[in-house]
Amino acid sequence: DHRPDKIVINFNFTLSPSSSITVARDGVPLPAGKPTLAPNNLSMSTPVTGSSSSGLYVVDYKACWPDNSCHNGRFAFTIGAGP
Repeated sequence: DHRPDKIVINFNFTLSPSSSITVARDGVPLPAGKPTLAPNNLSMSTPVTGSSSSGLYVVDYKACWPDNSCHNGRFAFTIGAGP
């Protein structure tokens, strides 16, 4: 089974705790808590709940620097129905 259990986003700059990640499946937001920052503050992650369901997953993130300026981004992936 290749279904993801978490989203990890890597950056080439130091993140601050005000960074965030949200995940939606087919337009419906999935429960997510505050992302976990890596010890070096160069990546953040969040669990993916409900990834056993097929559909279009859209990940929105806000990556914030220590000075609290932020960059927003988005990417998507699809999970197909199993055999």
